[in-house]
Amino acid sequence: MSASTSVPSVPSVQSAPRPGLKLNEDWLATLIGLALVVVVGFGLLGPGAQSVALKADPGATVAKDARALGGWSVSVKLDGAKVEGVEAPKTLVDGRSYVFTCANGAVTVAESATPPEGVNAPAAGKALLVVVNNCDAPLDLGYSIGALMRWPLFNIF
Repeated sequence: MSASTSVPSVPSVQSAPRPGLKLNEDWLATLIGLALVVVVGFGLLGPGAQSVALKADPGATVAKDARALGGWSVSVKLDGAKVEGVEAPKTLVDGRSYVFTCANGAVTVAESATPPEGVNAPAAGKALLVVVNNCDAPLDLGYSIGALMRWPLFNIF
């Protein structure tokens, strides 16, 4: 007689499925990407870094639109040397014109509701920066503002 030993069968234990929505990683990546596009596209992080640079040769007048924002940093250079004492506005107002005039090596700023003659009005939501260079050297005007919220991920690229 042969003795057969039988191993008792163990019932398998299955965990109950969790309730809720479960997405595969492709859908998760898609949704995260769409959320980033919405955040950046609708400006929820605020405007990104902005810069406006104008260079006027002697006797020239140049103009450029800038976003109507506050917190601008301003640099004025005449023939490559920084001009001190310029009372440049750091907050630009929608629809206003800011005229930087160079005469006899000095730069003055005037704010106006209308642009100077021969210069187009700023676009909607923008201010107008105008440089009138009556000096004997080139005049450089730079307005810049950093990003409202820095995101380290963007610095990778």
